[in-house]
Amino acid sequence: MTRAIRLALAFGALVTGLIAAFRWWQSSRVEVRATRDRAESEDHVAQLAIIRAFAKSADLNKRAARWTALAVILDGLSGVVDAME
Repeated sequence: MTRAIRLALAFGALVTGLIAAFRWWQSSRVEVRATRDRAESEDHVAQLAIIRAFAKSADLNKRAARWTALAVILDGLSGVVDAME
């Protein structure tokens, strides 16, 4: 029974770790896209585009950090179950 639990936890750690890696990869691929919504100066449009890109990247980084934390917890639990055998 503990072997099945250990394997499930290890598999969960693998999957969550891969999801975290994917989120960090997405974060690194965020592009700055300047779009003009209103009659604004070029500098203002560029600043808004940079702010939007940073916000999107920060959101993806936050999600990746949460997935990484979950992967670490599952991996740690897998080790604890393994040590109890």
